[in-house]
This record gives sequence, C-alpha cells and structure tokens, in this order.
Amino acid sequence: MGISITLCLVFGSLIISSFLFYTLDTHQKGKETDIGYFAERPKLAAIHLPILINGNDNFKTLAGFEGWFGNGTESNPYIIENYIINNTVTNYNGIDIQNTSVYFIIQNVTVTNGTLYDNDGFFFYNVSNGELRYNTAYNNTCGFNLQNSTNNILMGNNATKNDIGFNLNYSNNNTMINNNAINASKYGSGFSLQYSCKNIVTGNVASNFNNHAAGFNLQNSTNNILTTNTATNNSYAFSLHYSSNNTLTGNTATNNGGGFYLNYSKNNTLNSNTAINNFYDFSLWYSDYNNLTDNTAKDNYQGFYLHYSANNNLMDNSATNKFAGFSIHYYSNNNILEGNNATNNYYGFDISFSANNTLICNNATNNDIGFDLLESANNNLTGNTADSNEYGIYLDHSDYNTVCGNFLSAYKKCIYEVECTGNIIFNNTCEDLDRESNAVISGYNMVFLITVITVFIVIFFKKTKP
Repeated sequence: MGISITLCLVFGSLIISSFLFYTLDTHQKGKETDIGYFAERPKLAAIHLPILINGNDNFKTLAGFEGWFGNGTESNPYIIENYIINNTVTNYNGIDIQNTSVYFIIQNVTVTNGTLYDNDGFFFYNVSNGELRYNTAYNNTCGFNLQNSTNNILMGNNATKNDIGFNLNYSNNNTMINNNAINASKYGSGFSLQYSCKNIVTGNVASNFNNHAAGFNLQNSTNNILTTNTATNNSYAFSLHYSSNNTLTGNTATNNGGGFYLNYSKNNTLNSNTAINNFYDFSLWYSDYNNLTDNTAKDNYQGFYLHYSANNNLMDNSATNKFAGFSIHYYSNNNILEGNNATNNYYGFDISFSANNTLICNNATNNDIGFDLLESANNNLTGNTADSNEYGIYLDHSDYNTVCGNFLSAYKKCIYEVECTGNIIFNNTCEDLDRESNAVISGYNMVFLITVITVFIVIFFKKTKP
C-alpha cells in the first residue's frame, strides 16, 4: 500500500513538472512574438505581498527570484502579472517601482485596501518605459500614481473607491487610454494631472467624484491632449487651473456641477465637446486667449459663461434649453463670438458689464431675448440673426454700441433701448411677428422726435391763439 502511494506521488509530480515546463516554455515563446498574448489568455491570480523595486539592477534580481518573464528590453519586457495584493502593510504601496528605465508590463494585478495605511495601489517614481494594463486598484489612497515619470502607458485599468483614481505629478509624455475611475472615497479626482506636460488622455471614464472634485483635473499643466473622454456625475467634469495650451476634443460631460471649467487658464483649445445637463456647461473664469469651437451645450442653466475673461474666440458652438446660451459677464472684454447658435433659452446672448466684444453671424432663435446688453459699451453686433424671439436686441443702459446689418424677427420689439446713449443702429432688417408697429427708435431719434413734436405744438398754439 505504501509503495503504491509513493509511486502515485512520483508519477503525479512528473506530470505536473512536465506541464509547468510546457507552460513556461509556451509563455516565453508567446511573449517574444506577441505581447498582447498575456492580456488575452485566462487569468489565474495568486495572492502576493506588496512589491518594491528600486533601480534596474534590483528589477533584474527580483525578476529572476520571482520567475517573471522577459529581460527588460523593448522587444522582451519584464512581465508582472496575475497577482492579488491586499495592501495592509504599513508604508508600502501595492506595487512600488522607482528609478527604472527598463521595459516592463504589469497586468491583471489587483491591489486593495491601501487606504488603511495611506498606501497607493500602483506607484511609480522616476520611471520610464512601463506599461500598466487591465489592473484594478480598489480602496487605496491613490489607485495609480505616477511621480516624475515619463513615457509610460496606462491602458484598460480600473480605479474604484480610491481617494484619487489616476494621478500624474511632474510626469510628461505618458499615455492613458480606456481607463475607468469610479467613486472617490474622499475628495480626490478621477484623473489628475499636476505640473505635467505632453500627456495623452483618451477614451477614459470618470464618474461619481463629488465634494468639489473633478472627473478630469489639470493643474499647472500644459500641452496635454484629452480626447473622447467621458465624465458623469462629478462636481466638475473637466477642470483646468493655471493650465495652458491644452487641447480637449470630442469629450462628453453629463450631469456634473460644471462641465468644462477653466480657471486662470490660457491658450487652450476646446473643440467638438458635448456638455449635457450640467449647471455650467462651459465656463471660463479669469481665463484669456482660449478657443472654443463646435462645442454643444444642452439643458440646465448656463451654456457658455465668461467671467473676467478676455480675448477668447467662440466659434460655431451651440447652446439649447438654457437660462442663457452665451453669457459674457463682468469685465469680459475683447472676445469674439462668431457663427454660434442659441436656441430655446431665456437669453440667447447675454453681455453684462463688458466692453469691446464682437458678435458676428450668430443665430438666436426662440429665446425670450435674442441679444441682451446690460451696462455694456462699445460692443459690435453685426450680421447676426435673431429669429422668433420676444425681443431681438435689448439694450439696457448700454452705450456706444454698434448694431448693424442684423436680421431680426420679434413678437414685441426687434431692437429696444432703455436709457442708452450714442448707440449706432443702422441697416437692420426687422420683421414684426405680431403685426403691430415695431419701428426701431434709437435714443437720439427719440429725442429728435420729441423735439419736433414739441416745436410743432408750440407753433400750432401760437397760430391758433386769438
């Protein structure tokens, strides 16, 4: 009986050894020919302690000890994969890599519970040529944290219930694609870039980051590209602070407090983005020389809002079902609005306490007021269309503006002035929708008309006096 058991154990060990040798050999060959192979095969995760690597030599040593595939070259990167790390060790991040330039891939690794000891899930410091893909960070201080790191790729990762989902700090030329950040546990953002330049952020999703946090947050960051990202149910969807020369294209913001928010940020380009049902869809505060083109704002309160912001260009944008489609407020001067559409708002275009703005070839349809100017001077409204509004152009205590060559159709007044001086109004076309008299009478013309009537009355009474 004992001999039989022994033979069975020996025979079984030989079978297992043969299988393991075949598996390792297959993995090695597959890795050399197709890196994508490792992400596609069945995932069998093993429990592992936190991993700390410092330097290329340490990476090589640990790879040999752990049995990781690869040699750290571009064609044969190290592979760290299929681990579950319950990160409850004090002062250790789940996977912590520092000061390396070798090529490596980390995939199908899950790191959890780092928040218990203020640990991150995946942490890079001074790292280049790394790739993180299809990993999960759950309940950590920061899910994926890159510090002073360049030329890394983060693809298909999930960060859930971390304080911060993905963070780049002083990190340049990285790519983040198709990652998900969901449900901040405290006050952090989904994707945060600080002092980071020339990164590409595309196809990512950020949702449920509240408490004044943003789905995508850029601070003091320049020349980054954000495309086709989605932000839902955050305090802010896309937030830029002191950030310049960034490009945001084809992104979507839905049901956030603020959609696209720029604060002290210059020379950014926002093109073909969509904002739906945010309190402010596109808002610029103290931000100059930005270009907003072909963006769409729908539903809720403000479509495009400028506050103390100058020399911006807004072209071919649309705002629908808002309190105000386009608002130029509080010393927002020298902006150009051209070819924009405002439909079904209370105010189509609203200019308040601002000067020297140019509005040309814009359309305001089915609003209460098509173009509204309040305490604003030296603005130019030329070649615009205000169709089917209660008031086409409403000038309230606004002086020395030029209103020229506009097509206006209104139910009440095409152009209406309240205590204005020196406005130049000419060559406008007016259609009276309620068929009542809708003649345009400027401030100067009104004074002239009253003077003529007064003189006529005086002469009449003098001639008729016995």
